[in-house]
Amino acid sequence: MQNLLNNIFNLIQTPNRTLEEIKNNISLSNALIIISFIAVFNYILHLNIYNPKSYVLIFFEIIFEIIGSIIFWLMFCAFFGIASKVFNNDSKYLQLLSTSAYSLVPLILISPLQLLKDVYVFGYLFSVLLQLCVYFWVIYLFAKTLTIVYNLSFNRAYILILLPLFCWFFGNIELIDIITKIVYIFK
Repeated sequence: MQNLLNNIFNLIQTPNRTLEEIKNNISLSNALIIISFIAVFNYILHLNIYNPKSYVLIFFEIIFEIIGSIIFWLMFCAFFGIASKVFNNDSKYLQLLSTSAYSLVPLILISPLQLLKDVYVFGYLFSVLLQLCVYFWVIYLFAKTLTIVYNLSFNRAYILILLPLFCWFFGNIELIDIITKIVYIFK
């Protein structure tokens, strides 16, 4: 646990050196703790305290949230592991799992920033700007993770990260076009 907290603290100060140390000392248990904590923390802050559910239901929702987050994280890393093989032939999936969890640590700040949205218009705008900064920080750390684990250039890592986003965006545009054509046909 001490190593986990030291790595998180050092990630804020010197991300390159810390990610290099994490890559060399693979600890999947620490990565699972980080992913589980992010999932539980973000779920708990979104509980509705005015409409309480049964405690058993909340317990199972938290368990499913943790399982879903871990499965998503494994698939996320598998996608980038497969895609990075296009640039490099090394298979470093465990190193990517270990270091990518640390690059997601700033996501812990998202739920408290969501609470700022209730403070009039200024709080809403401030919250949105700070959340964008946190997301860009996560993208930056994940790009650093890909450069350290797979020895990619920083530009290739960003292209690798933004590629699914572009595919999703253009796929949605095409889907909207198909739906509007179907609606036009039946009109």
